[in-house]
Amino acid sequence: MGNLYAKEKQFRAIIEKLIISSDKIDSVDRLYEEIFGSTNAEEVQLLAEKISVFFQDAETLYGHSLLKFNNDTFIYQVNEQYRQDLIQITQVIDHITAGDFEKLCALFLKEIVGCEEVNATQCSHDQGIDFVGYKKYVPCLTANEQNSNLLYVIGQAKHYKNECVEVSEIRELAGAIYLLKTNDFSKKRAQIGERVIYRNQKCCNYSHRST
Repeated sequence: MGNLYAKEKQFRAIIEKLIISSDKIDSVDRLYEEIFGSTNAEEVQLLAEKISVFFQDAETLYGHSLLKFNNDTFIYQVNEQYRQDLIQITQVIDHITAGDFEKLCALFLKEIVGCEEVNATQCSHDQGIDFVGYKKYVPCLTANEQNSNLLYVIGQAKHYKNECVEVSEIRELAGAIYLLKTNDFSKKRAQIGERVIYRNQKCCNYSHRST
């Protein structure tokens, strides 16, 4: 699993390099040499195939052609507006505050994942959950079935520039999700009475469903 994650991370870095540097590098051969410092015809062929499939899938999913790619010469041309947008987004993310990064993650759930309702949690007493959203995964159900028809997406935002997320942090998120599903969060004293954080989250209502 670790090796698979490392390969996926490397490929994502290659795609980012391809887009941002497309004004200087316009072929997979040159891109491979720029990244790895050497050339390997077989590896270049495999990388070209992965790049082609990646952008074909992106066009299918989002309806936008982001890359013109020649499968014979491995020469490509990136949509310039897309390149400029990515550069600006990267700069914003590099300097964004932790709170705004959590809001950005919530926005990602809405605009990219397609969640119908999203929330970035409060800064304190968030119990390790930074953003949450849900979407329906079966289109037509009765009113009584609506709650159990919701697929929840729950996450924790870590804004690291040069570090990877640690295993302990993944365990923390897993524990937070378990507490949320069992409605066993710690309580916070409010000005009037006492309330349980996330007590109104609908995911608490189907915590006993099998997965």
